[in-house]
Amino acid sequence: MSDSLQNLEAVRARDSGQMTLTGPVSLVQGGTGVIARLPIFLHEAGESHFWGFANVTIRLSRLLKTANIQQLNSQDIAYKLWRINPIDHTPETIAVHAPAYLRNTVDKSFDVPNGTWVLTMAPVGGWVNGWRLASEIFLALVISGLLGYQTYLVLKLQRRKINLQSAVQEQTREVMEARAQLQATLDAIPDLLFEVSADGVIHNFHTHRPELLLLDPEDFLGKQVDGLMPKEVTAIIHDAMREASEKGFSNGKYYGLDLPGGRREFELSTACKAVSPEVQKHFVMISRDITERRQAEEELRVAATAFEAREGMMITDPAGVILRVNKAFTEITGYSANEVIGNNPRLLNSGHHEPEFYADMWRIITTDGSWKGEIWNRRRSGEIYPEWLTITAVKNSRGKPPTMCPH
Repeated sequence: MSDSLQNLEAVRARDSGQMTLTGPVSLVQGGTGVIARLPIFLHEAGESHFWGFANVTIRLSRLLKTANIQQLNSQDIAYKLWRINPIDHTPETIAVHAPAYLRNTVDKSFDVPNGTWVLTMAPVGGWVNGWRLASEIFLALVISGLLGYQTYLVLKLQRRKINLQSAVQEQTREVMEARAQLQATLDAIPDLLFEVSADGVIHNFHTHRPELLLLDPEDFLGKQVDGLMPKEVTAIIHDAMREASEKGFSNGKYYGLDLPGGRREFELSTACKAVSPEVQKHFVMISRDITERRQAEEELRVAATAFEAREGMMITDPAGVILRVNKAFTEITGYSANEVIGNNPRLLNSGHHEPEFYADMWRIITTDGSWKGEIWNRRRSGEIYPEWLTITAVKNSRGKPPTMCPH
């Protein structure tokens, strides 16, 4: 369609929807030929879309040989095969022999795909009745040959059209499946995903959580991050892009944003898209909301600090097996952590309390979730000592008590 010499004929073939025979044309590989174009249309969602052409290029010498028209030369018959150009309506000669003798000619037109050709003939020595009869018979044979070859071309192009349509449909199916798989993958990602060019311009994004966006999409797409986000955040983004440009990827970058819903913390991972050297680099950036994780980490730090307080502390599972003790516990009881972990707190039993005492204790823990009171225990040295004991049941998200914390 981009060839200015062939454009108008190609447009005519496309707009008519019919196979069109065009020529003569000068072939790049040398010589003269004609081109048969068959427009191909794809039908999707009830609509027809032009896809392209199935083309067959035929050397003019081969066409004339197949039609046996060159035998006219040996019969001393002058001829001219020509057509009217459908674009500018001027005569175009396709093949000619002894044009000076074309007087009192016999003209015979015949249909070719989406057009008409004319064969003009006359005997070199002038007409006699026998010559005229023989010429007309031979002319009929030539035209029959041309029509037969035309039929062959139509069948060949139809087969090519079917093969091309099948190939296009298969490729279209594969593209649609790949697109659906990619979309499903994107839909499964809970994070913010952005495509950013090396100059900091945001070209695309994907998210299921628009509440994590600092701005509405129409306010940031096609714009540079430098004018949209705090300076400390843009510095982290550019640093990630530089690292990804050098290594192919970047991770372990963190930043925070004050959103309408409150302060959120993010972890940034970046990958450089593969492009040719002359094309500006693009980066895929995944921003993961780690606010809850940071809060959990802070709570763990607080709990760890509290666990190492001056009070002796022990953590057990629901069966009473000791999981962990703090330093104050080892100082009070004389037992090291290695000696008690995996054992039962009964190793501290002083023998001063009846079984009913412990049964009542665990009944209260089960119903109220905690127990506190004075109890006599035994140190590793065998010394009996009193202590104020608090036992708390720590329940999980399902309401079951996975651990006990006596202290």
